[in-house]
Formats: sequence, C-alpha cells, structure tokens
Amino acid sequence: MRKEFKVFLFMVFFCLSEICDSLLPEQKVCTDLLPLDYAIHKPPAKEGKSTKVFTWVQVLDFGDINQANMDFLLHTFVIIVWNDTRLQVEQYRGTKMPTTLYPKCREHVWMPQLFFETTKDAKSDQTHLPSTEFKILPDGAVYVSTKFILRAMCELNLVYYPFDSQTCVFKISLMSPNALNELKWIGSEESPYKNSRISVQVLKQPHLLLFYFKEPTAHSVTEEFAEGNYTSLMVNFRMTRRLTGSVMNVFIPSTMIVVMSFVGFWLSVEHVPARVALSVTSLLTLCTQVHQYRTELPPVNYVKAMDIWLFVCIFFVFSTLVEFAFQSSKENEAKKRKPSSVFKSSWAAPPEDNGIKSRSSSKLTMTGTHKPPPTKDKKPIMTKIDEICRYLYPALFVTFVIIYWSYYLRIYHKYG
Repeated sequence: MRKEFKVFLFMVFFCLSEICDSLLPEQKVCTDLLPLDYAIHKPPAKEGKSTKVFTWVQVLDFGDINQANMDFLLHTFVIIVWNDTRLQVEQYRGTKMPTTLYPKCREHVWMPQLFFETTKDAKSDQTHLPSTEFKILPDGAVYVSTKFILRAMCELNLVYYPFDSQTCVFKISLMSPNALNELKWIGSEESPYKNSRISVQVLKQPHLLLFYFKEPTAHSVTEEFAEGNYTSLMVNFRMTRRLTGSVMNVFIPSTMIVVMSFVGFWLSVEHVPARVALSVTSLLTLCTQVHQYRTELPPVNYVKAMDIWLFVCIFFVFSTLVEFAFQSSKENEAKKRKPSSVFKSSWAAPPEDNGIKSRSSSKLTMTGTHKPPPTKDKKPIMTKIDEICRYLYPALFVTFVIIYWSYYLRIYHKYG
C-alpha cells in the first residue's frame, strides 16, 4: 500500500513538473508574482489608507464629430500605474527597463475598476491582439495599458455658430470612493512620475474637417456622494470651428441673393412679373438655405449667430417685396384719380327778325372730350421711393454686415 502511494506521489510530482516546464516564461512569472494568500477582490492599501492610481492618456486619433448626435470618436490608450505591496516584485526592482508580463496575469491581480462616464460606447481594440499591456516597472509598480475605441458625448454650445469654439470632455472615474482608491493624474504634484510623463499626450495631430484641434488640457474634480467622495479625471479637447465652409456655403450665397433682390428697385413698377419673380425666388432660396444648414445641427431652442444672419437676409428680401406691393397699389390708385377735361360745343342760328338775319347774335356750341395739354409735373412720388431705396437698402445692408462681422469675429478670436 505504501509502495503504491509513493508511486502515486511520484506521478503527481512528475506531472506537475512537466506542466511547469511546459509553461512559457511569461506564464511562470505569473505564478511567481502572486503569494499564496493573495486576495484579488481586496485593494492593496492597508485600512485607513487609499491606493493612489496614477493615470495618463495617450490619444491616437480624435475625430468623426457628429454635430447632430453631439458625440465624437476617440481612439486612445488609457494607462494606469499603482503599487501593490502584496505582489512579489523584488526581482524586478532596479531593472533598467519595465518587465512585460503575460497579459492574462492581470486576470489574477487586483486592478482599479475604471469607467468612462461621458462615453456612449466603449470597447477594447481587438485589431492587434493583445489590446492590454501588463508590466512591472523598475520601482515595483504595476503598469497596465489598454487600447480603447470610444464614442463619447460632447455637449455643443451653438450660440455663436459658426464662430464658435467647442470643448469636448472625456471623463475617467473609479467605481470605489477615495477612501479606498483615488485617481490622480500622472503629471500631478503627488505623482513620482511627474517629471517623466505627461498627463495627456497626443501621439498624432488630428486633422479635422470642421474644426481646428487645440492642445488638450487635463484636470480633476472631486464630487461628494452619500458613499463618500469620488475623484474623476477630465480631459478637455478644445476645438475652434473652421469658417471657410460657412463662408463659401452660406454667407457668400446669401449675400448675393440679397444683392440680387435689390435689382428690383431699378425696374419699373409696371414690370410686375419680373419684380415679383425676383423677390419670391430670392425668398425661397434663402428659406432653402435655412433648412439645409439646420439639418446638420441638433435641434436647439436658442438663437444662433447664423440664425441672425439668415433672418436679416430674409427680412431684406421680404421688405423689397412689400415695398413693391405698396408701390403697385398706390400706382393703381393714382391712375384711377387722374382728371380729364370735358366740354361741349354747338352752333345755332338766332331767330329771324323781320326777315333780317343777325350774325352777331349767333351761338356756337361744341360737344366732345379733350385732355389738357401736358405740363411739366414733378416726378411721381412712387418713382422717388424706388430711387431712394436703390441706395438706402444697400447702405443698410452694408452697415449690418460690418456690425455683424466685427462683433462675431471679435468673439471668434477671443475664444478661439
């Protein structure tokens, strides 16, 4: 019996040794890293102290800004570093380079539970496996880098559109309160890596179609809840809108339409079809522009800078139509009130007296209509109104353009 038991133990140790020999070097590191009493569900800090989790973000790509849905696409590395004194990392301390471990080792090690509060959709990038890198730094700290593709929310403020600058916020938070674990930027004053790392790093400058991309900034915010205080890390992606598209697609065409409507002042009041067609066509074209630009933006309940521009353009075109209608009605009334001279003419012989005719008492009466000879009257007042509008409307529109662009360009350069 004892002999059989010894054979059994020998076979068990032999199998275990074969299994251990078949493990990859990285897999062996995982077994050497964890002590027997390691608890993965407990944070590494002792009671009464919190674990400092230092974080930084490396942005690979930023773009695909959807203004209608108010979100953007972010392709990034999120890197976290913390100290776990329970791990057996003495053999890795003092090395020149970080030691890369088997990626699945992280499944057996306590890790901070991060979540991205402002994201609509988040997933690890599985294009190039593995998407996570697990290392032990020369000072014994644990290093985990994960590659994410995120669709994050961006609250757009379109009051100054298209002279606006936008800030999209990417927020990183922990599931646990600060009493247990606390998030810190790696570039903060408390970080031992502040001189060698940048909190937010853009690896490749994005080239956006609608915006100029500015250098992102990092800060943190602490919020109070019933369970305790929670610290979140914020990345502000700042952008300034490109004006070229709006100038070419909206401002120049709408200006030309308004100027074209002013041509009606140079046409006679009698040219009713031409003046009506010109004003109505201009008005419909501007309304089409309003509908087209609004389909690219979210439905908001406040007035934008573009709304002011297009409303004034529509007002100018509409007022030309009203001015023509007023002139046409007054012209018709003037024609109805125009006077004409009517007089009668006839001739009759006087009665005979004793057979003698008297020529001196003959009477002449003529009947007919006759217009008075033309006189040099002043120009009709309707014609004068047209002549005044020929210069008044362009002057008012140019004044509006100067005031509008001066005001909003100052805002554009101030916040851009």
